[in-house]
Amino acid sequence: MALSKPYLAAHLRILNPLPRPFPPGVCLRFSTPPFRLLSFATPEEAAAERRRRKRRLRIEPPLSSHRQQPAPRRLPSSKNPNPNAPKLPESATALSGNRLNLHNRILTLIRENDLDEASLLVRHSIYSNCRPTIFTCNAVLAALLRQCRYSDLLSLHRFITQASVAPTVITHNLLLQAYCDCRKTDNALEHYRLIIKEDVPLNPSPTTYRILVKGLVDNNKLEQAVDLKNDMLDKALSPPDPIVYNFLMTGFVRNDEHDRVLELFEELKDKLSIAAGDVIHDGIVYGNLMKGYFKKGMDEEAMDLYSRVLGQDSNVRFSAVSYNSVLDALAKNGRLDDAVVLFERMMREHDSPKRIAVNLGSFNVMVDGFCSSGRFGEAIQVFRKRLRETNCVPDVLSYNNLIGQLGKNGLIAEAEELFEEMGERGFNPDEYTFVLLVESYFGAGRPSDAINCFNKMVDSGLRPNANAYNRVIGGLADVRRLDEARGFFDRMVEREVKPNVASYEMLLQAYCRDERVDDALRVLKDLLMDESVSLSQDMKELVESTLRKESREEDFGKLLEDVTREKAEAAARAAEEKERAEALAREEEERVKAEKAAKEAAAARASAAAIEAVLGRKRLADAKDEGDDSSSPILSLGAAETKSESVDSAEEGVILESSLADEKDGAAVAAEHEEGYGLTESAGAITLGYPQEKDQKYGSAGFLFAGVEGRVISLETQEPLPPSQVGELCFRGPNIMKGYFNNPEATKLTLDDEGWLHTGDVGYFDRKGQLFVIDRIKELIKYKGFQVAPAELEAVLLSHPDILDAAVIPFPDEEAGEVPIAYVVRSSSCSLTEAEVQKFVANQVAPFKRLRRVTFVNSVPKSASGKILRRELIEKVRSNL
Repeated sequence: MALSKPYLAAHLRILNPLPRPFPPGVCLRFSTPPFRLLSFATPEEAAAERRRRKRRLRIEPPLSSHRQQPAPRRLPSSKNPNPNAPKLPESATALSGNRLNLHNRILTLIRENDLDEASLLVRHSIYSNCRPTIFTCNAVLAALLRQCRYSDLLSLHRFITQASVAPTVITHNLLLQAYCDCRKTDNALEHYRLIIKEDVPLNPSPTTYRILVKGLVDNNKLEQAVDLKNDMLDKALSPPDPIVYNFLMTGFVRNDEHDRVLELFEELKDKLSIAAGDVIHDGIVYGNLMKGYFKKGMDEEAMDLYSRVLGQDSNVRFSAVSYNSVLDALAKNGRLDDAVVLFERMMREHDSPKRIAVNLGSFNVMVDGFCSSGRFGEAIQVFRKRLRETNCVPDVLSYNNLIGQLGKNGLIAEAEELFEEMGERGFNPDEYTFVLLVESYFGAGRPSDAINCFNKMVDSGLRPNANAYNRVIGGLADVRRLDEARGFFDRMVEREVKPNVASYEMLLQAYCRDERVDDALRVLKDLLMDESVSLSQDMKELVESTLRKESREEDFGKLLEDVTREKAEAAARAAEEKERAEALAREEEERVKAEKAAKEAAAARASAAAIEAVLGRKRLADAKDEGDDSSSPILSLGAAETKSESVDSAEEGVILESSLADEKDGAAVAAEHEEGYGLTESAGAITLGYPQEKDQKYGSAGFLFAGVEGRVISLETQEPLPPSQVGELCFRGPNIMKGYFNNPEATKLTLDDEGWLHTGDVGYFDRKGQLFVIDRIKELIKYKGFQVAPAELEAVLLSHPDILDAAVIPFPDEEAGEVPIAYVVRSSSCSLTEAEVQKFVANQVAPFKRLRRVTFVNSVPKSASGKILRRELIEKVRSNL
C-alpha cells in the first residue's frame, strides 16, 4: 500500500535515525524483528490506517481544481464600515449566465439603433433579479454619447448612480465627455474633483485628462487646462502624456502664443527624460511644433524637424491623427507640395485594418489646402475619387466644408452638385448646409435663389436659428429688398425664434441708409421693447443723425416716452393679473376650508349615527331574543364607489338614510351591505359578496352565482390566465343575453363562438374565486406596448395626504403612443407641485406607469353615480392640441 507524504517521511526518519556517538569498536545488535519498508506489520494495521484516512478525507476533502473550496471566514472588523463609502466596481467575471444574456440583448438593441428600448431595458432590469453590470450600462451610455443625446445620457447616469451601480473609470470618462461636449467644463471639473478624492477606489486614467484638457482648450480656458496638466503630474495619477501636451499646444497655436508651444515641447522632453539630441517617439506633438516654428518665422527649423521625424531611418510612431497634424502644418504654411508628397506616402502606407495611415480628417486637410491655394479641381478630385480608394466615408461636416469653400469662391454649380450628391448618397443636409448655400447665392448676386434655398430648408423640417435668419435678412438688406427682409424678420418672430441684437441692427441700418424713417422707428421701438437686447451707442447715434436729416429730432424723445409708458402699462397689467390670481387662490382656499369643515361635520354626524346604530343593533338583538322575527335590512352596492355620506364603513356595514330609520323608536337601523357585479347583457348581477362570509375581502365584487362560469383572458393573446393575473373578464351561463337586437356586428364582437360574453372590463379572480374589477379596457393607456390602468394610478394619487381627488387619462405621444397624465385636486392648505406629485407616483410604480404631466384643477368631472367622466377630460385635451 502506498503511503502519503507525511507517513513516508515518518518511515524514513525511523529507517535513518539521527547519528549518535558510540565508542569505537562497539557493535550494535537489534533484538527486535527486522523493520518492513513501506508496509504494515499486520493486515489489521493496514485496515486501521485505511479507515483512519477515509475518516480524515470525509472531514477535510483534498484540494482540487474541480472542487470549489469554501470561502475563508472573515474575522469580524472592529470598525463599522461606512455604508456611504464608494464601492468597488464589478469585475468582468460578473458577465456570465443571465447577466451575459441581458448584456448581449442590449448590445443587439444598440446595433439596431434602438437606444430608447436599450435604455428602458437597463432601467427595468436594475431592480430585477437580473441586474445589469456596469459594462452593460457603459455600452448604452457610449451609444447615447455617439448620437449626442446628452440629456438622455445624464438621465441614465443619474439613474444607475442612485441604484448604487458602482462605476468604472470608463463611466466617469463618458460623463466628462458629455459635459465637455455641452460646454459645461465647470461641471466636468467638479466631477473630476470627486474622482480624485482619497476615499474613491479608482484613479483617473490618461483618457480622463485628455478629455478634460481638450474640453478646456476648446472652450478657450487654456490656463485651467495648464493647471490640470500640472495637477496630473504633481499627484502622479498619470504619466506625462504626449496627447495632453498636444491639446495644450493646439490651444496656444490658436492664440498665437508660439513661445508657449516650444516651452511645452521642451517640458515634455524633460518629463520623459529624453536627451537633447533625441526625439519623442510619439509623433502626435510634431504637427503643432512645426506650426510654432512656422509662425515664428523659423521655416528651416520646421523643415529640419520634418526631415528628422519622418525620414527613412526615423523610429517615431505616426498614426493617422499625427500625420494629419503635420499635413495641416505644411498645407497652411505654403508647403502644399510637400503636403501632397506626404499625403501620397500616407496613402501607400494605408492598409486597413493592419495599418491606418489616413482617415476622413486627412482628406479634409487636403481639401482645405487645395482650396486655400485656389486649386479647387484637385480639391474636388481628392474628395470624390481618392476618398473612395479607402474605407473612409464622408459625413455632413465634410460636405459642408467643401461646399463652403466652393461657395466663397463663386463656384456655385460645383457646390450645387455636391449638395445633390449628398441626397443621392443618403446624407441629410443640416441647417448649416443650407446657410452656406444661401450665403453663396447672395455672394453671386442671386437673392431669389437664396430665398428659395432658405424656404426649402424650412419645408424640410429643419429649424433655423436667429443667425440663419440673419443671413437672409442681411443679404436682402444689402440688395435693398427691405420689405422682404422685414417679412423674414416677422416670420422669425412668428416661429418663436428669438431675434438677437444683430437682427434689429441690420434692419435699422438698412432703413436709415434708405431714409425710411418711420420703418426705422418701428424697428427701434421693437428693439427697446425687447428686454433681452439693448440699444448700442452706435445705433443710437445713427438713428439720431437720420432724424436730424429729416428735421424730426423730437420723434426720438417721443418714442422713448411711448416705450416707457407701454412698459409701465405692461408691468401694471402683469401686477393686476398676479393680484387677480392671488385673489382666486384665496377664494379657492376659503372654499376648500369650507368643504373640509363640512366634511368634518358630516364625519362627526356619521360617528354619532354609528354609535346609535350599535345601540340600535343591540336592541334588535335583544328583541330577537324575546321572540321578535324582524331582521336588519341589506344594502346592495355596485357600479360606482359609495360616498361617505351614505356609507360609513365598507367592512362592518353602512348607516342608511332616514328613509330606513326605525320610526318606532327614532334610532337608525344598522344594515349589512353586499357588493356585486353585473351587466345589462347578463340580465343583472353575476357575482355577489355575502356579508356573512368571513373570507370576504374588501374591494371584492364577491363570488359567481350558481350556474355561471367566469374566466380571465390575456389582453394580448386572448388565452385564459391563471388566478390572480389581470386580464379581460368573460362570463358564460343561462342568464347571458342571446345578442343585441338588430345589431349582429356588435353581437359578434361581444359574444364569441363558445358563448363567452366579453365584458370589456379588466380584473382578476383570486385563488378563492373572488372577483376584483380594476378598470375598463377602453380606458387603459397604451404606452409602448404596456397597459397602464388609470384606476391604479388614481389609487396611488389618492393615498397622498394632500390630494383630495384625482383623474388619470391618456395623452397622445408620437414616440410612445400614449402617456398617462393626471388632473389633481389638491388641498388648499398645501403647496404641492407637479414635480412632487410625479416623484411620489414614480416611487411606487413601474417606470412605464409614471405620470408625464400633472394639472391642478378645482374639481374632477363625475357622473351622478360618482364615475369619473374621463371622456370629457380627453375631449378637452384634444381640443387644445
